[in-house]
Amino acid sequence: MHVPLNNSLDLVGPVIDIKYDNDQFEIVIGCSDQDEIELWEMLNLNGDTLNIT
Repeated sequence: MHVPLNNSLDLVGPVIDIKYDNDQFEIVIGCSDQDEIELWEMLNLNGDTLNIT
């Protein structure tokens, strides 16, 4: 999955899990690059929700 967040920041990774509940999908995207994981944590983007319409 590839989700451009802005001009310089993308979310890229394999779909690990998909759940459907209360008319919403929860899609978990995996990441194996430790540097990228640390960047997301530093930017406080853990657990953020993206609305895809």
